[in-house]
Amino acid sequence: MTIVPASEPFGIYVHVPYCVSLCPYCDFNSYVQRDPPWEALRRAWTRELAARVDLMGTGPVASVYFGGGTPSLAPPRELAGLLEDVARASPCRGRRGHAGGQSREHECGGARVAAGGGL
Repeated sequence: MTIVPASEPFGIYVHVPYCVSLCPYCDFNSYVQRDPPWEALRRAWTRELAARVDLMGTGPVASVYFGGGTPSLAPPRELAGLLEDVARASPCRGRRGHAGGQSREHECGGARVAAGGGL
């Protein structure tokens, strides 16, 4: 069973639940933690992606959106690793771009990656 129509482009949302402080207006599931378990979160993201890969259809990944808490707190290596997992798991097997350092966009067969939340 696929949720996304077979060849339609689709987006992936990645929730980053950690913040420096909790905003009183925010309804996202988020936590203040001095030293978040980034490697464990990355493993959880990877397991979730693997569990849902059959729902993705055959269309290209049009976007990957990092949101929720404060995605810019995540180490670039963890976000880059997740983008590599998305590229391996999806039909998006195009050119590779910058996923770490100062870059906040990653090209993946034309897909745009954006980080939102507390940037």
